[in-house]
Order: sequence, then C-alpha cells, then structure tokens
Amino acid sequence: MEIRSNKELKYSYDVNNELLRWEAFAFSDDTVTMLYAVCGILIFVIMFTSIFCIRNSFAISITEKTKMYGMLASCRSN
Repeated sequence: MEIRSNKELKYSYDVNNELLRWEAFAFSDDTVTMLYAVCGILIFVIMFTSIFCIRNSFAISITEKTKMYGMLASCRSN
C-alpha cells in the first residue's frame, strides 16, 4: 500500500495497487503488451480463416459453374 500526500492542497490518500490490479485499472506495461500481442494474433487468425473460407467458397462455385457450362456446351453441339 502506498501513501501519497500533497502539501499544497493539504490532503493525503492511500492507493491500494493490489485492489486496483484486481479491478483491472492498474495494468503493468508487460500486461498491456501481452494483451496487445494476444489481440493481434487473434485478429490475424480470424482474418486468415475468413479469407480462406471466402476463397474456398469461390473455388467451389467456380468448379460447379465450370461443370454446368461444360454440360451446356456438350448439349448444344449435338
């Protein structure tokens, strides 16, 4: 526990750093850096999987359309 005082304003107050840490108001620099790193990795994974899913959807659509156009082309030639 830390005691701070201001002699100009004539008051003093106590700061309970442990309580503030439990209430998530007093993060250390290492904690904030780690949170940013985890958020960055999470955003990268979400973006990568989203791009992969969209690409896969387009690939499936193109494959199906190619088969369909191939069947239509074979029917017209007769």
